[in-house]
Amino acid sequence: MRKGSHFLYQNTILLYYKENSVDVTRIGISVSKKVGKANIRNKYKRIIREHFRVSEFKNLSKDILVVLNAKKYKHLYCSNSNFSNLLRDDLHNSFKNIAQQ
Repeated sequence: MRKGSHFLYQNTILLYYKENSVDVTRIGISVSKKVGKANIRNKYKRIIREHFRVSEFKNLSKDILVVLNAKKYKHLYCSNSNFSNLLRDDLHNSFKNIAQQ
């Protein structure tokens, strides 16, 4: 996925994306063990999946890999307990930027 793809960096996430031959957008999610235990990682994967599911960016004909940045997570989570909202904002801005390109 990373070869031949573009990337977009936000506060909490890194996105790799490239064109695909299908009419729908496919999404992959990667959350490092450094973020926390399995229940924490799964929580953020669910947030990412749900945000993508209800968004209007499903028909971009792109493959997108979302990587949660563990170092930023540790820093932002310690200073702001509302990390889920930061993640949702970053996802929305990132998908909007990808749609414009």
